[in-house]
Amino acid sequence: MSERIPPTENLANSEYLLSEVKSFQAGVRDDVRTQLARQSAEELSKVVGEGEGDVSYKIDAHAESHIDGFARSLSTLSPLIMIAEGFGRKIYPAADSEPKLEVIIDPVDGTRGIMYDMRSAWVITGIAPHKDGGTTLDDIEMAVLTEIPPTKQDKASVLYAVKGQGAFEELWDLREGGLVAKRELRTSKATDLKHGFATFVDFFPGSKREIADLSERVFEEAVGPVEEGKALVFDDQYICNAGQVYLLTKGVYRFVADLRPEMEKVLNRQGKKLGMTAHPYDLAGLLIAKEAGAIVTNAWGQPVAYPLDTSTNCSWIGYANEDIRKRVEPVLLREIQVLHSKPISNTVVQG
Repeated sequence: MSERIPPTENLANSEYLLSEVKSFQAGVRDDVRTQLARQSAEELSKVVGEGEGDVSYKIDAHAESHIDGFARSLSTLSPLIMIAEGFGRKIYPAADSEPKLEVIIDPVDGTRGIMYDMRSAWVITGIAPHKDGGTTLDDIEMAVLTEIPPTKQDKASVLYAVKGQGAFEELWDLREGGLVAKRELRTSKATDLKHGFATFVDFFPGSKREIADLSERVFEEAVGPVEEGKALVFDDQYICNAGQVYLLTKGVYRFVADLRPEMEKVLNRQGKKLGMTAHPYDLAGLLIAKEAGAIVTNAWGQPVAYPLDTSTNCSWIGYANEDIRKRVEPVLLREIQVLHSKPISNTVVQG
């Protein structure tokens, strides 16, 4: 077992803390996979309530049940604030404790994919030193993502990073047990988007027209016009932010933009509403992408510094490297500005 090292101002030095997070996430992963094996997709996809930040399905409830025990265990090391989807915000070991850490969790990011046993979900944990003036995503110094794969997959990744120490992936054998491989992670070195994956997040109805128009304008200028018989850029809609971070970190995605809150502002001006957006717990793993070489910003090119809570609507943009950022960012930021300044259209689309 790792040495029990109390966290200091540089909590990234705590090997014990990292091992505790990995153990917690492995427990969530194994519990969810057990439920997948025992119950049908119809049963697991039943809505059981609306918790902090999102609708909770039956499969989420199993994962959320692990959070309190994990928080109590960590609080023997240091007083902390626990923030989690479906859980809210609580101080440990007691309400009047003076927290030193803030821990933010999404117990299952990618519920909609995994409850149908279709695509991996992820357990997300980010840890930051507590700041009295307000702790943000940009303050996170340790992040861990653990894959919850479909039942037909017998290996799973664990990604982790500590600030200033790089990003790493461990591959675990879920059938036999044990670590199969470990490697340092680096983002793509490609200097443009051609023949690679570049994604504008477009999960749900509501803003598809606006996102499609924006993406077409960005790609036409950043990549070039469409050529007959050729596909220059590929799209992939991984329906969870942790999955996007994973693919960006591994060098698969070269660019990803989740601009749903920006689309919401446009829709509100039209008297419409947008459904779900990313929240801070969805983005608690961004440190891993940054440590692997990605440039990560909000929708305006600034640091992703949203407060650690369960309700703030978050935009983010990830570039695999500085070359891609230089190609795409000027066009993208200009188009976002244009989007916000456009007059409201009263055009009715005929069916």
